Amino acid sequence: MTNTVDPDDDLLDRAFLALADPVRRRIVARLSRGPATVTELAEPFAISKQAVSKHIQVLEQAQLVTRTRDAQRRPVHLDPARLEALTAWIDRYRLVREEQFRRLDAVLDTRAAPRGAHREEPTMGHALYLTVPDDVPYIDFERDFDFPVAEVYRAHADPELFRQWIGPRGLRTRIDGFEFRAGGAYRFVQRGEDSAEEHAFRGVFHTVRENELVVQTFEYEGWPDAVDLEYLRFEDLGGGRCRLRGHTVHASQEARDGMVGSGMEKGMAEGYERLEELLAGLLGGQGG
Repeated sequence: MTNTVDPDDDLLDRAFLALADPVRRRIVARLSRGPATVTELAEPFAISKQAVSKHIQVLEQAQLVTRTRDAQRRPVHLDPARLEALTAWIDRYRLVREEQFRRLDAVLDTRAAPRGAHREEPTMGHALYLTVPDDVPYIDFERDFDFPVAEVYRAHADPELFRQWIGPRGLRTRIDGFEFRAGGAYRFVQRGEDSAEEHAFRGVFHTVRENELVVQTFEYEGWPDAVDLEYLRFEDLGGGRCRLRGHTVHASQEARDGMVGSGMEKGMAEGYERLEELLAGLLGGQGG
C-alpha cells in the first residue's frame, strides 16, 4: 500500500495554481506516459523551450514534477506520490458535497402517503442545467420538479428532514443547531457509520422567504476561510410544478474549479432524480 502525505495549504495553493494553466496541464498529461526532456515537451507547443522551462519550474515548485540527470539528458518526471496525495485530498471532500441530495429519498419515504391513495411510478427525467462561467468563481444551476414548491422547500427547511438526507449514503448527521430564519445559524456534523472521524459544517442564513428564497453561507470547518455564499430560489410554476435555481459564489476560482472537477455535477443530477422519487412517495403519486 502506498502511503500518501496530506498536502499543506501552501502546497495545495501552488499545485492548483500550477494546474490552472492549460499548457502545464498538457505537460502533466504528456509526462503521465513517461519521462521527457524539455525539448520533447516543447514539441507540441508554439512556444520556445525557455517558456516551457518556466512552466516546468512552476510544476517543480508545486512538487508535481522532478528532474533527474541521465548522462547529458535531464528528463522530467511526474511525482506520483504528490499526485496521489492531491487526489486523496480531493476525494475526501468530494464525498461530502457531491452527494448531499442523495439521502433525501430516505427521509420522504418515511412519510406515508394518505390512506387509500394510489401511487403510480412517476415519469422522471428533468435535466439539471449547470453553468460554470469562465474567469469568475460562480456556479449556477437550474432544475424543474413536477411537485409543489412548498414540498421542495420544506425538505430544505425542516431540520429533522434535513438531518436525514443531507450528505452521501453511509454518513450519519447530527444537527448541533438549525435556526432557519434570517440571521440564524446552523451547524451539523457528519461521520461514517463505521468511523469515529467527524466532519463539521456551519453557516448563517442571511435571507429566508418561505417557498421563495434562501441565502446562506456554507463552510467546512476542516477548511477554514473558504466560505461559500449560496442562493436557492424556489419558483412556483403553477399546476403543482416548481423550479429550483441555485447560485453559489466560491471563495476563489481555484476552489470553484476544484469543486467542478470533483464530479459535483453527476452527484447533483443523481440527487435531484432521487428527490423526484422522494416527493412522489411523499405526495402519494402526485407529480410527474
